[in-house]
Amino acid sequence: MTAARTGAELLAAAGIDPATPPDGPDPFKAAWEAMEEKADELVEEGGTYLRQLAAMRWQASQQGLGLGARGAEQLLEAAQLRRRPAAEPPPMGGAFRVRARPWAVQGIFRHGLNLLVGASGGGKSRLASYIAAQWLYGSGSVLASPSTVPPSLIAVC
Repeated sequence: MTAARTGAELLAAAGIDPATPPDGPDPFKAAWEAMEEKADELVEEGGTYLRQLAAMRWQASQQGLGLGARGAEQLLEAAQLRRRPAAEPPPMGGAFRVRARPWAVQGIFRHGLNLLVGASGGGKSRLASYIAAQWLYGSGSVLASPSTVPPSLIAVC
């Protein structure tokens, strides 16, 4: 059994002085920057994620980088984040306004995403099932309230 060697011992065995920085640009850094540029190009072009991932892995093999699938995914995710527009805060003294949505069931649910919460056994599933049934039967009211539930309603009970 051989004894474990430190990184400095391995460099010394290869004839490299660990205290002396290498001459010229770092080849790994240059290859990695090329991979980031490739990820940016692929995200800009669009196409399927699987094709982008395969192109990243191929590019890595051409650069001599041992890039795994997760590394390629992370490069693509970082490129997508760089491409996403950043939100700007409202100006000083400005107001943040939210447009009021019309009621789907008057006084109970608005059009859009609604979150129904309550204690266990409180009747959340029963209420959601009742509203879905009224919508399926084409009733114009729910719990004696006017209903304008759109045809794209999805009820998860």
